Amino acid sequence: MNFRIKDHRFFSMKNMYHRVNSSCGRPLVSLMLGLFVLSCTNSTDEFNPMEAYYNESLGLAGTTFDSTMNFAHKYNNYVFNTQGAQSDVHYQPTMSNLCNAFKTFGYKLVGWNLDITLVEGFV
Repeated sequence: MNFRIKDHRFFSMKNMYHRVNSSCGRPLVSLMLGLFVLSCTNSTDEFNPMEAYYNESLGLAGTTFDSTMNFAHKYNNYVFNTQGAQSDVHYQPTMSNLCNAFKTFGYKLVGWNLDITLVEGFV
């Protein structure tokens, strides 16, 4: 859609849209980019797998024996493949939760090396 202005220049709606869009869009894009950068730089929390294992171990007593064994194998692999995992503050509470979970099923955790050893009949 074109209109003729008094000084004989053509004014089109398409040109007007690009002028308005380019002049109003720049501050908006700058604002959005600034907010994105600020939100990314404020996250200083690092993911701690030992804390995640501890949180998962809190609910082990209410699960099945198979779920507890799956967790034990997963946790065992992580602990023995990660240097310093046994010195983490969450290691001992997680082990206590794991032992208590096995006690609810009548087992005692007696071996914790490269394999998991359980003794049946412990109450």
